[in-house]
Amino acid sequence: MGAFSGVHLAELLAEIAAGTISATIAKEVLAEAVRGGQGPKEIIAKKGLLQIVDADALDAIAQKVLAENAEIAARYKAGNANVFGALVGAAMRATGGKANAKALQDALKKALG
Repeated sequence: MGAFSGVHLAELLAEIAAGTISATIAKEVLAEAVRGGQGPKEIIAKKGLLQIVDADALDAIAQKVLAENAEIAARYKAGNANVFGALVGAAMRATGGKANAKALQDALKKALG
């Protein structure tokens, strides 16, 4: 298409509204679209930036993170809710920041019981 346009902006906003990408990913896509002139959908597909929202995939990630961080998980289960952020951070790193944050938190809480 050439230069970044209003059509690109509308496309990017539609992707955010649909939950396809997060606001953080949208910033990366916007920067790339402005630099290169490609459309957001092309950039998202080319770079594999779709959010992970599949419950089964997130459940598996949550189980893996809890196994790798058993001490932190035990502290959470013992009543220290402050360590939940550390588990979320570990899970986000495990997904390369591609997980839908709300769905990931739900998967972790489910896995923690």
